[in-house]
Amino acid sequence: MGFSIDFTLVFFPIMLLLAALPALLVPKNIAMVINRQGVLYPSGMDLFLIFQFGLIGALLSEVDVIVDEKKRGSEMVAMILAIACSAMMARLIFIDPAAAIIFGGVLMGVLIGGKVDSLPFLVGLLIAGGGMLGAYLYRGFAILAPVAVALAFCGFVDEYGHDRIPRIRSGLMRWFFSHRFTMPLGVFSIAYLGLIGFTHFFAFLAFDIAYEMNSKRD
Repeated sequence: MGFSIDFTLVFFPIMLLLAALPALLVPKNIAMVINRQGVLYPSGMDLFLIFQFGLIGALLSEVDVIVDEKKRGSEMVAMILAIACSAMMARLIFIDPAAAIIFGGVLMGVLIGGKVDSLPFLVGLLIAGGGMLGAYLYRGFAILAPVAVALAFCGFVDEYGHDRIPRIRSGLMRWFFSHRFTMPLGVFSIAYLGLIGFTHFFAFLAFDIAYEMNSKRD
C-alpha cells in the first residue's frame, strides 16, 4: 500500500502563514502614515462606507453571474455594471488609504489568480487599477503597497484552494475554501495591528458577504 499525504495537511499551515504576512512585512511607521491620511472616518460616515463596500461586492458578483450565464444581449449590462463597480472602487482607492490597501490586494489577487477572463472584468480592472496607480503615485500611498501585496497573496491562496475543492479531502478545508476565508483573515490581521480601522474590516466583510450571497442566489 502506497503512502500518500493529504493535500490539506501541507497547504493549511502555508495558508495561515500567508494570512499573517501583513504582520511580518509592514514597517511599523505605516500605521502613523495611514492615520495622517485619514483612515478613520467620522462616525456618521461609517455606515455609508460599509454600504459602499457592500454595493461594490454585489455589483461585482452580478457581473460574474451575467458573464457565467452567457445570455445573448447581456454583455452590455455586464459592461455597464463593471464600469460602475470599478469607478466606485477607484474613487474609494484614491481618497482612502485603507481602501487602497484592501482593494489593491483584491485587484492584485484576481490578476495573479488569472480570474480576469472576460472583457467586462478587463475593463473594470483597468479602471480600478488606474485609481490604484493614481493613489500610489500622486497621493503618496506607495508605502502601503507591501500590505496590499500581502493581501493579494491571501486572495491568491483563496482562489487556488477554491479551484481545487473537489480534490481536497478535509471537510473543514473544503468549507474554508468554498467561502474564501484567507482574505478576511488577512484583513482582520491588519485591522488588529492597527494599520486600518476595524470599520474597514467590517466594510470588507460587507463586500465579501454581498458577493457571496448574490453569487449563490437562486
